[in-house]
Amino acid sequence: MSPGRKTGKLRNCSKNLSAAQMKQEQRESHMRRSIVVICTLVLLGLGR
Repeated sequence: MSPGRKTGKLRNCSKNLSAAQMKQEQRESHMRRSIVVICTLVLLGLGR
């Protein structure tokens, strides 16, 4: 495999990893917001 092709594959892998990390951070952020909303509703007695 040529060095240029390896570099391209590495860039592609790096880009895919960055995208996966961003998606994971978005999911975690959504979960935290959801937990805050649920806890707030429970504390206010609106979760019934």
